[in-house]
Amino acid sequence: MFGGRAFRTWPRVLAGACGVSILFFVVMVMAEQALGDRVRITRAGLLISAAAFVGYIAVSWIIRLDETHPD
Repeated sequence: MFGGRAFRTWPRVLAGACGVSILFFVVMVMAEQALGDRVRITRAGLLISAAAFVGYIAVSWIIRLDETHPD
């Protein structure tokens, strides 16, 4: 589907993971504001953000392993 070029170096992987994590965090904060009465940083938002970070790292690790193994 796509190449693993973005996952070749760990600084790129960490930058991507931070970007995805921040994106999920912003969406959770905006959802809290839309459903509640004010902007709040909640534990759920932090957990979703951490899960997005760990998930991105895991997927990039799998992609890197797949590229190192010959077919």
